[in-house]
Amino acid sequence: MNLSLFRRSSEPDAAVAARSRAAARSAVNGAQDYGALRSPPRPQDLVLSSVAREWVEGLPARARPTALAAQFPRIANRLALCWRDPALTLQVLDQFLIDRRGDRQGFPAAVREDLIALRDLADSLRLHAGIDGLEVEELEGGPWGDTTTKPAGL
Repeated sequence: MNLSLFRRSSEPDAAVAARSRAAARSAVNGAQDYGALRSPPRPQDLVLSSVAREWVEGLPARARPTALAAQFPRIANRLALCWRDPALTLQVLDQFLIDRRGDRQGFPAAVREDLIALRDLADSLRLHAGIDGLEVEELEGGPWGDTTTKPAGL
């Protein structure tokens, strides 16, 4: 079955040729060339978006990912878009921090520290997350503690 019909129309022919050369190399070497599977960078991946700039500026200073934003704006843009969804944010951060293939080079130390700080912040925000417009206070003793509050007027 010819899947060339599903090729991205905006993908340059050079990228298609590079992918097929990498596929041929990995067939010979028996190893997967993940770099060849990566989409070529788009112009918007090379600069920090206005959404990401606002997101970075709105974060606490201890968790502000300046190295990440400078060196990997594509990743900062992606995190900014998913930040309001705690579960998705943690999943995306784990994808960057955990090497599931066993052969990844890893990020530079400053970027890795930024990602870890963001992971810690996202995890703490998830613990305090609630429904927008609804404030929830945990009572002493946990949710099943015997501390209760009486409604006003009783």
